[in-house]
Amino acid sequence: GGGIGLLNVQSSVKKYDGNLILKSDGNKFIAELFLNS
Repeated sequence: GGGIGLLNVQSSVKKYDGNLILKSDGNKFIAELFLNS
């Protein structure tokens, strides 16, 4: 589960035709966010 905050981010990224990549590496959480301008 991503949680409510990440769902809001994902919705905004989709609205602006961007890309959101979420990764987990051991104790690290990685979020890569790309927005098209």
